[in-house]
Amino acid sequence: MAAGRATSMAIRGRRRTDGPTYKVQKSIDSELVLITLRRSDGDPSRWPSAEMMERVVDEQGRVDYFGEPTEKESKLWRKKIGSFLARYPLAAYGVSLDSYQCYLKKFPSGYILLTRISGNKDAPRRDCYLYGGQRRYDSPAEWCCHSKWLAEDCPMKWGGKRRDCECVVCDGTTPQLVLSAKYNLNDVDEPRRGSGKKKRTRRESQVDRPIMAKDYTKLNHDSVQMCPAAGSSLASGH
Repeated sequence: MAAGRATSMAIRGRRRTDGPTYKVQKSIDSELVLITLRRSDGDPSRWPSAEMMERVVDEQGRVDYFGEPTEKESKLWRKKIGSFLARYPLAAYGVSLDSYQCYLKKFPSGYILLTRISGNKDAPRRDCYLYGGQRRYDSPAEWCCHSKWLAEDCPMKWGGKRRDCECVVCDGTTPQLVLSAKYNLNDVDEPRRGSGKKKRTRRESQVDRPIMAKDYTKLNHDSVQMCPAAGSSLASGH
């Protein structure tokens, strides 16, 4: 009985704003806002392989592998993307939100945020990347434009063979610096630790190729509609 009342109170304690491509959950007890995207084009076959998730220390005491992000790392990405969604596509739908309180609840089905851990095993470098797209996304700002495309129901250009998405992965004709200025994303990304442009290693480059990953994890995602790949018809979500 008590458990039932607690569940009922929890449900009444949240106000939901639903749309065909998104869901917004507002908490009455706090100002926190969680945004869920109901469209996805994520593909687990583009994740790093299970082998690349294994921590191996070489003879020089160095490591180079992928691991789960810390709560702080995940929250940083989700907050920046949630704020962007509130300011642009959701605002265009007439949803009024305090963008500074908005978080992406979780990444859509087929996407995964991973941390590349490399360098000295005792003090390695940590860099987060988002996998599941046609290429990896190196920063929250890069995926912001793609999240806008998902929220706008995955529009296709005339003829239906090309995505009408301006992100650097789908389109690539507009530099990220220009997109960041257009959408005021300069506050979205923070400089990565380390100086200069980091040279991509052979191991890192291999991840950008589609690699069939072992099913080493099961992610609980809300039911989503899968967006079409370029030149294909819309597939059903799961």
